[in-house]
Amino acid sequence: MADVLSYQEYYNFMFDRVIAGTTQSVWEIENGEVGTVDSMRTELRADIFDAIVSRVFSLLATAWTSTATPSNFLDSSATGVTQTGLEAMIETVLLYSGQVKAIMGTRAALLPLYKFSLFREFLLTGVGTDRGFGVTNAFDEFTKTNKVSSYLGIPVIELPQVYRNDLNAAGTSMANGFRGVEQRMVPSDKILVIGDNAGQIALMDGFQFQDFTDPSTQPANYILHGWQAFGLVINDIAQIGVIRTNT
Repeated sequence: MADVLSYQEYYNFMFDRVIAGTTQSVWEIENGEVGTVDSMRTELRADIFDAIVSRVFSLLATAWTSTATPSNFLDSSATGVTQTGLEAMIETVLLYSGQVKAIMGTRAALLPLYKFSLFREFLLTGVGTDRGFGVTNAFDEFTKTNKVSSYLGIPVIELPQVYRNDLNAAGTSMANGFRGVEQRMVPSDKILVIGDNAGQIALMDGFQFQDFTDPSTQPANYILHGWQAFGLVINDIAQIGVIRTNT
């Protein structure tokens, strides 16, 4: 526009590296008791990818609070996500984005969405004042898969819960179980509504690893480490909506 006097842009950038390692007895590997070296590399890469997903989701879930741009933050901790609240957040994100790319969260957070997406209420005209319930394809999908993949045409992404798996993890006592609540890496009390051009996530340099055999023990130990660098650029943080749930 020719009459624009100033332009202001808000963006955030994050760069991080995730490093993971594992070790197994060469004897057990040769006997096939713990799989193969290739399977260990595959599993290590999958663990690193889970860590990246949990870090990105956790970061985006803190983009807004009740005191920072309340219009992009909805506190539904008393009731859980509701149809009215979710659709209001979708409209808020649409003010800054041409479309909504995804609704994201854990199953615990998304479960109310699965239920109210199975029907729509309509006020009947005429003599009666009853409400009609229109069952959509979401009902068939839910009965077959126990989840719903879209809401109002927007993809719904259910993130599997990831548990911390390191030597210094808290809550690893038998009293709390090896996967205690404090070890969950994906926030289960947040739902994200993401606009079409909110930002980009990029994996850098590919998954790299190094390995060696340590002969200081008998039998020797096979030691494997892998790492992955990634970056996150948020071009327009206003295209991110955060809903706090009661889970």
